Amino acid sequence: WGFPWDSLTLPTLNITGLCDRVFLDRLVVDKWLDRLSDVRRLDWEDCGHLVPLERPQKLEQALQVFGSELEG
Repeated sequence: WGFPWDSLTLPTLNITGLCDRVFLDRLVVDKWLDRLSDVRRLDWEDCGHLVPLERPQKLEQALQVFGSELEG
């Protein structure tokens, strides 16, 4: 966690499952994302910690949109 996150300049997609009962600390997520210069944030109320298992089609669509934004 000692990585200088604010030095990253690449586009970043962050997806947070708001029903995460394992690790979600919204204040920590907010602080961390504030350090990234080019972040797209998706907060999903319909899943928890295991986004790829809980909402695979929704994740696939979000990744396709993110990729097409980068290409465009």
